[in-house]
Amino acid sequence: MRSDPREHWPRLGSHVLPRRHVIDGKSAVILFDVRTDEVLQIGAREWELLAAADGTRTIDGIVVAAARRGARAKVEDVQAFFANLEQRGLLVYEPDPPRAEPEPAPPQQRPIRALPGYRYACDRSGRCCRMYATVLATTEEAERARSVLPRRTFGTASGSDAFLPVRGSVSAGAVAVASCNGACGYLDDDGACSLHREAGPHSKPAGCRLFPVTFIDDGESIHASVKCECACVLVGAGVDGAEPLVAPEIETAADLPEIVVVDRLRETLAITSSRSASRAEVVAFTKRWLELPDVEDVARAAWAMADALDRGLGAGLEAWMSAATAPSVEAVAPWIASLAARVATRARVDARWRSTRDRVRTVGGWIALTTAACRAPDMLAALLEMPPETPELEALFFRATTWAYDPFDEDLGSLQRGLRDLSLRLWVARAMPGLTTDEDEEPLTALQAWLRAYGAWRYVDDV
Repeated sequence: MRSDPREHWPRLGSHVLPRRHVIDGKSAVILFDVRTDEVLQIGAREWELLAAADGTRTIDGIVVAAARRGARAKVEDVQAFFANLEQRGLLVYEPDPPRAEPEPAPPQQRPIRALPGYRYACDRSGRCCRMYATVLATTEEAERARSVLPRRTFGTASGSDAFLPVRGSVSAGAVAVASCNGACGYLDDDGACSLHREAGPHSKPAGCRLFPVTFIDDGESIHASVKCECACVLVGAGVDGAEPLVAPEIETAADLPEIVVVDRLRETLAITSSRSASRAEVVAFTKRWLELPDVEDVARAAWAMADALDRGLGAGLEAWMSAATAPSVEAVAPWIASLAARVATRARVDARWRSTRDRVRTVGGWIALTTAACRAPDMLAALLEMPPETPELEALFFRATTWAYDPFDEDLGSLQRGLRDLSLRLWVARAMPGLTTDEDEEPLTALQAWLRAYGAWRYVDDV
């Protein structure tokens, strides 16, 4: 441990996500390091020590503050604990980073355009509530949840200890709810939300109420689309009882509830590593793209478009419609190898601490098994030639993600890389059913949710 006098004292870095988990009935706090994908499991007393480490207290001060919360420890033990955390790169000695400025609100009269022809019905299975590492709530929503179910416990933790900071050891207006075997701590065994059951939908956090709808302002209109991360988003599209994504009375940005976060499409977007386009050009291109007739194989068309984008967006559209042959094994192999490596690492880490009943662990293991198998040249060659078994679902997936401008995501690097990523996800999802007997899982949406929630999408940086 550092012993020199300083203005700032230790606190948990904002690159560390603390989460309370109940694992087969036993409570623990898990520290996720998003920079290394490593995790550290600690107990309740150790968390109280970290919660007291807000960057303003010396070790002696941390010991005193934690003792007030019932967590008593010797100074020398706390020094050793913090020395271990520092060695792991989990501590920082600096003030809280400034909060990011929120995106400017779209003009009040910006029209809302929902994904054309799409209606959706939740199947109330609770799959989405069993997948995500973080169920976010504001501090006000957390207080409301505690008041709705004051006797709810989370393993050995009471309702007052159910929520931890989203990042680091200091809460900054948002908190994360405890998980039980990977599921939201407020999810009942029958798949129903206990908050909803007790006090209605408005007792749930805003993110839960809005899921799976997303909003993005492209400078002309606000596109409302869906995250394809729960089976009912694809399978429940257009079934009896399905409802529109956006209520008919919500026509412009001024009509959106205050809780809605509207993302903003950037002014300039990368098409390839050496070519970019203005937002207006991307909007016009996307309109033309979505107006094209459905293709037989979205994965093959997306890869062909990526190949053609070095010649421009127009060439990309032509390639999308004319793709007839599968790409070579040599072209796809580095992408599947990078994805397999990322997934295997995460699956190994999860197996060390997650329950065998944890959906995150079972889905991650399923994806790891599939991607490892797909690395074999013969398997990959057969996969690239495999036609889609559910072309209508893949077409809907393409329309929903493209309506949300997901292939242009800045984190993917460029549209070219985004298209290759889209193709790879579809190919892996096609292979997944042959490696499980669980008929309750829809592979594409399970893959989508797991990759986003646990950072494995960053495999694109390794290709």
